[in-house]
Amino acid sequence: MPTSSIGDKLQQVGGTLKGAIDRIEERGLVRRERDTRYGRIWRIWLTPAGNCKTYCPRW
Repeated sequence: MPTSSIGDKLQQVGGTLKGAIDRIEERGLVRRERDTRYGRIWRIWLTPAGNCKTYCPRW
């Protein structure tokens, strides 16, 4: 999922999106790696704990 889509869902933009993803990563819900081909791009994946089938916050 593109980070812009994540930002839309979290209602975050720019620098605040990085902070939000940092906090989500600290909780072990996503993992983030630099793209090996395009160094400016970060790839973000849900971890098993971040999958809504195993973890769903109360919204």
